[in-house]
Amino acid sequence: PNGLPRGEVVMTKGYNLKARFVIHTVGPRFGIDKPEEEILKRCYFNALKLADSKGLKSIAFPSISTGVYGFPIERAVLIVKDVLMNFKPRSLEKVFLVLFSEHDFSIYEENFKNMNNVFIYDEPI
Repeated sequence: PNGLPRGEVVMTKGYNLKARFVIHTVGPRFGIDKPEEEILKRCYFNALKLADSKGLKSIAFPSISTGVYGFPIERAVLIVKDVLMNFKPRSLEKVFLVLFSEHDFSIYEENFKNMNNVFIYDEPI
């Protein structure tokens, strides 16, 4: 198939967005793409690694694969937290997590309440 392989990343300009750059990734479809947890982990890790290698100071993520791809948010948040806790950045200072619903927000808020450089939003930033 054509396109970006699941778990890999590519950066483009932000064009008309407020962001200078956009890092694109394709997450796993739950129950279809195996090993789904490893693929999801690679999505976040590879995006962080690319942003850091380009000297970016901040990055924002949606909750990758937890919408139409069906990845359970309760499992996904643990993967995101593990990646963020173990990533050792050189330039990145802030990570923004932007969630779609109050339900998603509450799950992320509970899991990230003690991480000082992670900011969680339930509306566009």
